[in-house]
Amino acid sequence: MTLFTLDRTAHHTRLHLVGDVVYLLTPKAAFRLIPGEAAHEQKLDLGETGVATPAGFVFWSQGALWLAPQTGSAPGRLVELERRPRLIVAVEEGLAWVERDEQGRDTIYRLRGGSPKNVYASRGRVDAATMIEDQVVFVEGVGDASWRLGAVSMPGGRRAFTRPRKGRSPTMLVAAGEIYYYDGYAAEVRAVSPDLQRERVVGGDVECSPIAVADRIYCAQGGGLFELPAGRGVPKAVLANASARVVDIAADNKRVVWVGQTRRGMLEVKLLARSDARAR
Repeated sequence: MTLFTLDRTAHHTRLHLVGDVVYLLTPKAAFRLIPGEAAHEQKLDLGETGVATPAGFVFWSQGALWLAPQTGSAPGRLVELERRPRLIVAVEEGLAWVERDEQGRDTIYRLRGGSPKNVYASRGRVDAATMIEDQVVFVEGVGDASWRLGAVSMPGGRRAFTRPRKGRSPTMLVAAGEIYYYDGYAAEVRAVSPDLQRERVVGGDVECSPIAVADRIYCAQGGGLFELPAGRGVPKAVLANASARVVDIAADNKRVVWVGQTRRGMLEVKLLARSDARAR
């Protein structure tokens, strides 16, 4: 079903699922979407990096990080930050962000006692990040043509890294028990343990960007959505010939939701029940 449309670009939008609610985050607002009900708009300065958490929406605006409850109450200031974060990531009560200094180096911070705490200073750039349990897992550029995965624990700062890999770095990490990412250079979807000690290929010879992971893996590929089989099997079409270019996907054990940009420049959010997805 078409859940929501808007005469606005879909670029820099994100989806977040909470129970029966779908949250669409745009640079200027969060939309609460429930099938069969009118969309509820909460105007917020989310920018390109605002995220949804169990407590509300976290975003940077006017020199500070803010938390806006999903009830629509006024945002509260979390901490003053002079620089706009390049990335904000959260899980449960955990919160971290990435800042870039004047020399182009990225640093990962977390919130501790109302103040920022440096947990990892990169010598280069952090291209993507996510959180799983008490760890921030990130993609770090190493030189001009290689990258590696890094993990740093929030309490003690324990660190782990993979070996450097060649090619363009992944732009997205998904935490779902393991950390999933798409390696475009190798055309593979891979899963790595949170401590980065074990890694496996879960799909090969595929295109998968963006990616969503629940008990199954969903990929945007060409003109539609596909479910990725284990190993190197052929991707199964969930919905072929989508009417819009997919910008983000979210999934759980009941539904697959995606936001896309139509050929007419409209933002479009669609939902497919998992029973329907399995039947196609």
